[in-house]
Amino acid sequence: MALPTLSTPKFTLDIPSNKKKLEYRPYLVKEEKLLLIAQESKEPKAIISAIQELIEGCTFGKIKVSELTMFDMEYIFLKIRSKSVGEIIKLKSKCPLDDHETEFTVNLEELSVDFPKISPKIALADKVGIAMKYPSFEDIKNLSKFKEDEKIKMLNATIAACIDYIYDADAIYKASETTNRELEVFIDSLNSKQFQEIQNFISNIPKLKYVTTVKCSKCGHEYEVVLEGIQSFF
Repeated sequence: MALPTLSTPKFTLDIPSNKKKLEYRPYLVKEEKLLLIAQESKEPKAIISAIQELIEGCTFGKIKVSELTMFDMEYIFLKIRSKSVGEIIKLKSKCPLDDHETEFTVNLEELSVDFPKISPKIALADKVGIAMKYPSFEDIKNLSKFKEDEKIKMLNATIAACIDYIYDADAIYKASETTNRELEVFIDSLNSKQFQEIQNFISNIPKLKYVTTVKCSKCGHEYEVVLEGIQSFF
């Protein structure tokens, strides 16, 4: 005799970067186990891999996490988590004065992505410019492979990952159709002012951030807590 099949509720969210509707469901026990195993390993790569698999499963295979921006991925995961374990989560923070840990709560439904008011198009010269884009999750993973002593290479790779296209009076040159070497030569040809404008765009890439005030339960000191990145919410 076949066991009964349990129905799973479906919800809808707006993907922050493009405002497209996305249908999703809460994660199931099998997916929660996968996440717990990854958390216990304390390996960032294992946690990210588990989250990637979880998101793709809970969105019915309609999106590829590798193509999402980092803030899209974080937002979608926390929305799924909200519907899976509850909107309110409890976290702890250490007081900067006496290191005493105080518990505080976060409402996951209050999370949002803040988009700085900065244009993705940067004019470089007369009729020549560049259109920037937010790096994908896959781009971020590739950038993490650079070593500590490869900062210049990492910076150039970051800029290349954020270029959508370069344009002049005659044509548009898509970064996806340009070699890494060609992009590197182009980046090296920028002057300081042009380079700074590009860095300014990268410095203002949207982030999923939660800011709250916590009052130390021991000394009564009030201080600000800023949560950024998925691991801050575990």
